[in-house]
Amino acid sequence: MSKSLSLGEGWKSLPITELVTRGARLSPFEDFRERTLSALSGLWTKLLYMAELRSSDGTYCHWGHSHVYGEARSQAALARAHSELYIALLRSPIRELVEEIENSGGNDQKEIFRNIVASRERMIPKNLEGGSPRHFNSIALAVRLVCEHQRASNHSAA
Repeated sequence: MSKSLSLGEGWKSLPITELVTRGARLSPFEDFRERTLSALSGLWTKLLYMAELRSSDGTYCHWGHSHVYGEARSQAALARAHSELYIALLRSPIRELVEEIENSGGNDQKEIFRNIVASRERMIPKNLEGGSPRHFNSIALAVRLVCEHQRASNHSAA
């Protein structure tokens, strides 16, 4: 069902689709950020998710998103989200990234680090937004070493 917008006498009525009248439409980027990424907790989890969506040729495979917005707009939105997450991780204090790993629930820390190592190439976006893979690798190593040290300290204290 569609409605129409009338601007007054002498103006042509314009049809408005029901989808638009239910609220402001989100851009492809906003949709992905608000409806998908917001459901995931933490930068590591979100970057691992982006890595899972990314194929070996660097394109993203998200059937629902590309079905709604078209392939080109979906690719651009997911690439932007990926770059923003990457830069956010590079700018985060090591302490916060360690806490995220430690607070990851029942997930085994070693498994998380195995996933990061296995997905590292795909976790680094094409558009680095000024970041560097070397910086990312240094952060991943530092977080792993701090977690291992804390785990060893906790075991020896027990």
